[in-house]
Amino acid sequence: MKNRYEEAMIKYGPINLPWDNFHEFQGENNVEEDEKMEDEDETVENAQVPELDKKLCCAFYDTYRTPNFAFRYPIIHYILKNANHRTLRKLFSTCKYFFAKQPTPICYRLENYHYREMYVKENLYLEYSSNQNLLIKNTFITGCIDVKKRKVKKRKECQKKLVHDFTFMSKLIPRLFRCEAKYIYIADQELSFNELEFLIDHGEVVDLDIEYSDIRNENNGFVELEKIMALLTNIKWLKLPDIKTTINTGLELTKLNFNAKIVQFSILEIHGEPLNAHEFLKFIIANRNEKHFKCRLAFYEKNFNADFIGKFNKVMEDYEKSCENTRICVDYD
Repeated sequence: MKNRYEEAMIKYGPINLPWDNFHEFQGENNVEEDEKMEDEDETVENAQVPELDKKLCCAFYDTYRTPNFAFRYPIIHYILKNANHRTLRKLFSTCKYFFAKQPTPICYRLENYHYREMYVKENLYLEYSSNQNLLIKNTFITGCIDVKKRKVKKRKECQKKLVHDFTFMSKLIPRLFRCEAKYIYIADQELSFNELEFLIDHGEVVDLDIEYSDIRNENNGFVELEKIMALLTNIKWLKLPDIKTTINTGLELTKLNFNAKIVQFSILEIHGEPLNAHEFLKFIIANRNEKHFKCRLAFYEKNFNADFIGKFNKVMEDYEKSCENTRICVDYD
């Protein structure tokens, strides 16, 4: 047995475990030596880290190497194209090869800033006049979007309007890789329904406020309410701009399944055809937050007569009186 152990030591090397009574062919224990090496490593780690050589950034793509994967490259390509932002972060931190093949900067917060542009800890602030070609390309938005309303700069002598671009988001969206933002506030912007769909079709939006924007379909008409709601299965706070309803809108809303309870439901102005008040009430009852619910609907007077508004309002008022923590306001503009 001893001879076999000696042959194994020669072939595979020693095992660094602390014990006494060594055989003559084992020599001294190597554990203390390993501990000294660990102490030396800690000393090196505690040493002052030299400043980053900025030239490394210029040669970033020139120095990566293709890893020796255990599976085919199309699988890697599929993973990179379909991975969520958490997976992409891990891959990017593992090897620069992944970022070279999928150059997707990850941005938690995208916000338009009236006075300057900057990038701080995954937060990107852009002015309306910023060069989007330079500052944003193939970007992954993961947290929130905040595009503010127009502002008027007050001075003693006059009021000077700041620069505002109604197509700021429309021009920016084609430069995005993907959007999984849960909190979206977009004001004073002109968007197509396809562009809005790109921002919200991941289904995880919790708070959507686009009340002061203009959303149009491919025919430059208003978008049906049920089409927007079908993309908002986790919505809690909702403020919509001018939209359209049809005779079947109430019924279509009752067919939708939501994972969250709605706290706020507001529509700036409703156009189109009268919707069934009782079907719409079923939608409210099934999806309202029982602790607090506020609903505001404003109907466009040229599309809806006073008789319809009166009956619709009566249905909503009766339900409001029957339950607590619920406020439903029906306006007629």
